[in-house]
Amino acid sequence: MPHMLFPIKTAGDLEAVFLHETQELLSDLILADEFYDLLGDPPCQVQFRTRGLFHAFLVRLEELLAEATVPRVAGISNRQASLLDLSTWFCFEHADEARACGLTAATETLRDWMATTRDVRYWCPALDTHVTVSLSRREMVWFAANLHKHSLFRIGRLLAKLQKRCSEAGLNLTASELIDVRSPFFTELESRLEYLSTWMIDQLGQVLLALNAVITGRHASRKTSEGRSVELASASSAEPILELYGDALAFMRYPEERIRACLPTTPPLLKMRY
Repeated sequence: MPHMLFPIKTAGDLEAVFLHETQELLSDLILADEFYDLLGDPPCQVQFRTRGLFHAFLVRLEELLAEATVPRVAGISNRQASLLDLSTWFCFEHADEARACGLTAATETLRDWMATTRDVRYWCPALDTHVTVSLSRREMVWFAANLHKHSLFRIGRLLAKLQKRCSEAGLNLTASELIDVRSPFFTELESRLEYLSTWMIDQLGQVLLALNAVITGRHASRKTSEGRSVELASASSAEPILELYGDALAFMRYPEERIRACLPTTPPLLKMRY
């Protein structure tokens, strides 16, 4: 989240950054026409075009869920928050607007879905045993995304976290054994997330539709297409923040039908596992 060029000092600053960053990220994931194709008529399944694009999608998705330090402003009690956390904060700060646009319901649904915990059980040939760890879907995304960021220090943190989860499940692994379980663990994770991807994109799309409705409604109420002349609902302390907010209102509005054309309707068959 911006700090130097876009100093966040007030609730209005945080609101502007949240709207701009989240709308930009979700539109990149869903509207860019880069990652996936829709199968079926009507569309009911997501198919990623390549393995590499699936990995890139997970890395971008992690940006929605990754926590960053935020300033102490009205309504923020935890200094560590993700963009998804800020969506909950925004829905509290602007309850009527968020509820009318569907953002409250879409955010709660996605948060609950990401928080759902499942046992991840897989076979490790090197240890000749099944390994079972309990992970939330949000943690599944974290592990899978960070595997593909190719940072030595991040991989160390990732393996330490995996070792802790294995220990909690009663499997105490040495460093060499941890390396042995790493590859089959991530193979299993990717398989699960690929299965879940249709349902996940469906829900991300509902958040995008609702956030787009917020931005469209605010633009209409200002009755201007000139970004610099809009004002935040909450006070802002910096001209760059106002320009960021104006940019979102002026240039980040999309026709609802365009968003819906990029979304699947998830069938029950793709909601039965994991």
